[in-house]
Amino acid sequence: MLQPDTLTFSFAIKANDVAPQLNVEIQKPPFNLQTGQTMPYLVTFENTGSAAANNAYVDVTYEDLDFVNGSQISTPIGNGRRFNLGTVNVSQKDSFLVFLKPKINVLQGKTLCVEANIRPNDYAQASANWSSAYLRTSLRCANGKVYIDVTNLGNGPSTPNRVGGIIEEEVMIKTIKITNPILPNTTQTIDSMPANGHFYHVFLDQE
Repeated sequence: MLQPDTLTFSFAIKANDVAPQLNVEIQKPPFNLQTGQTMPYLVTFENTGSAAANNAYVDVTYEDLDFVNGSQISTPIGNGRRFNLGTVNVSQKDSFLVFLKPKINVLQGKTLCVEANIRPNDYAQASANWSSAYLRTSLRCANGKVYIDVTNLGNGPSTPNRVGGIIEEEVMIKTIKITNPILPNTTQTIDSMPANGHFYHVFLDQE
């Protein structure tokens, strides 16, 4: 009786693009903020890229809120605080708390916006077909709504029909599409949602 041979092959995994990819989310506890009450916001960041990110930081911006303190050292910037992270290694995931409370003159029932952005947001070396566009999403509050803005930080116009989506409270609620190209160093508002106190996460297909 012949016994079959067992052959084992080992292939080294090599990243196509050696670059960091930083992601950040900010979440509030599942209860409404009362006037004068301090609210802890949880900021979670992660490097899902293939290289360490040096001199990384998170900017937390807000309106009609005062900063109380945080579990990480920060410095004031405009309408928010900057939290220096130092080096964020590959696959590193961590979090910190930011404590905020409404300003004294804020009306009861008003929706307050808090946003977190992480830097550096460098992109990896792309293929020869890359359009040289680099898109970044951001959210802003105005007139009782949350607006989705997309900024092209690259050197070329984006290709049409870029696709993404909106997640509300961990549920995918809408698909978004950028029909027209976005020129370099310009911002386009592509959608809006009601400012209802929910947590929104927006993702977008890159070039």
